[in-house]
Amino acid sequence: MAARDARPATDSAPSTTPSVARRLAGLPGGRRTKYLVLVFWILVIAVTAPLSAKLMGVEKNDASARLPAGAESAQEPNLQGKFAARNLNPAVVAYVRPSGITAADLRTAAARGDPGLSAHVAGPAASAAGQVKIFKGIDSTLLYATLGVVIILLLLTYRSPVLWILPIVSAGVALTAAEAVSYLLTQHGLTVNGQSAGMLIVLVLGASTGYALLLVTRYRVELRRHADRHEAMAVALRRAGPAIIASAATVIAGMLCLLVAESADISGLGPVAAIGIGVGLLAMVTLLPALLVITGRWIFWPARPRYGSGGPTTRGSWARVRRLISHRPRAVWSVPASPVTGAPSRPVAAVRR
Repeated sequence: MAARDARPATDSAPSTTPSVARRLAGLPGGRRTKYLVLVFWILVIAVTAPLSAKLMGVEKNDASARLPAGAESAQEPNLQGKFAARNLNPAVVAYVRPSGITAADLRTAAARGDPGLSAHVAGPAASAAGQVKIFKGIDSTLLYATLGVVIILLLLTYRSPVLWILPIVSAGVALTAAEAVSYLLTQHGLTVNGQSAGMLIVLVLGASTGYALLLVTRYRVELRRHADRHEAMAVALRRAGPAIIASAATVIAGMLCLLVAESADISGLGPVAAIGIGVGLLAMVTLLPALLVITGRWIFWPARPRYGSGGPTTRGSWARVRRLISHRPRAVWSVPASPVTGAPSRPVAAVRR
């Protein structure tokens, strides 16, 4: 028994040399490096903010830019230019009077207007004006709507009136940097339209918030286990980091598959989305940890996680559910299994045997 229970000395002795993963996890929230991370992202914002504002100006929303070059619908604008100027949008004005319209009415309306006539504008010019009115400011509306939804979810999840600010700030920095990188790529042939620019906003804010939830939840747990918040963040990054990186890598790989599409708007969406996810990942594992460690435990107010205190898993309704499941796992398992098996006692008996 003594030989069986014996363990090698190397297993019980702690490693004196930290692994590469341990060192990397300790960098964003280190005692000195957290300020270097913050300065780095401030410089990133200073450089990328002017470039991100130019992204809307290089969007290509016309059909010839997003369709394959060999498609007949892409050749139609070029053929149409032989009959009329390409930048000319004719307007058709329709005058309406219930009693009828005469040639004199039209001359009078063209000269000084006629209060008895109602005029309606149609044709390509009217369609173009309607589209401009519909899509004017859509990026700002989409941004504010997404921010509103994300902030509400963060308030409900964190139950703190101040903690949500840090993920939102980090996601906003990531969005600005991603738009700047996308703009630079448009100078080298990348096609960006209003659709891909709008999806970039939703992807960066949504994905970054998801990564922040994983990290902050783990960090809160480690703050109760470690007196030093720097050490707590290092452990939190080491535990949650692999899941966050794997999630982001999966989305990036999926988005890059769009590169094989023939349509330029779809093939351009792939790199734009991949850039957004990648920059969002980088911000959530560097900038957000630095901000959390710099601000300290008070950012979780009013329920600040104190060292040695019990977590939410030890009290409350969910703690009672956990105890019920752990004490009677077979009974709980048989409830969802009964509609499938038709007889819950059979699987329970089989488990007992």
